[in-house]
Amino acid sequence: MLLLSHPDGRVEAYLDRVSPPRTLAPGSPVALGACTLTLLEFLPSSREVERVAPDPTNAGPPAFLVSIGASGTPAWVSDGHGAARAPDGTAVAVLTREFPLGFALTLDDAVALYWPASSIPRAYFSLVRLSGVDGDSVERDRIETNAPLLRNGYRLYQSGMDQNAPYRWSSFAVAYDPGVPFVAAGFYMLMAGLLWLTCVRFVARRSPPAGGPAEVHG
Repeated sequence: MLLLSHPDGRVEAYLDRVSPPRTLAPGSPVALGACTLTLLEFLPSSREVERVAPDPTNAGPPAFLVSIGASGTPAWVSDGHGAARAPDGTAVAVLTREFPLGFALTLDDAVALYWPASSIPRAYFSLVRLSGVDGDSVERDRIETNAPLLRNGYRLYQSGMDQNAPYRWSSFAVAYDPGVPFVAAGFYMLMAGLLWLTCVRFVARRSPPAGGPAEVHG
């Protein structure tokens, strides 16, 4: 489970399978990296209007009421709702580690495009605003699954969004690899070396050997 804390107090929750699988027994704390998680309640199918509740249609995603960290504040988390909420419906901020990106990201709109006469999405993306930490410079951009946003060495990929219109939230996968420019530079140097070697061999084959036998015409 990945929780992303926002400056306004919202928390995005992303649930995924862990390897090897670990069992969450109600009331039994489980250490997850830098935090401790305790399962309080489980809903096999949930929906969110003003607060998380059981879904009578059994079509919603599973939800977990957990206490996270030393504060022990109960919060509902689900991979389909995009936020961690207290039982009364208010957003809960839980932050165990902070990674400064060097910029602020604001979601302007989440867009889903569907195939004609179909409920199957063909594309979804997010329109965002980027600003410096001081809030001075503002830049607008677009984040897609196969077209990530690259800033300060971070790559932000579109990983999910609200499943119901109007789309209120988007989730992003963040990747950071400062060695990418060096790998690219090494690749181009290798290609340049192979091209140079090919040219040298081609010129050497076309040049006549020095000091060879002279041809005499009588």
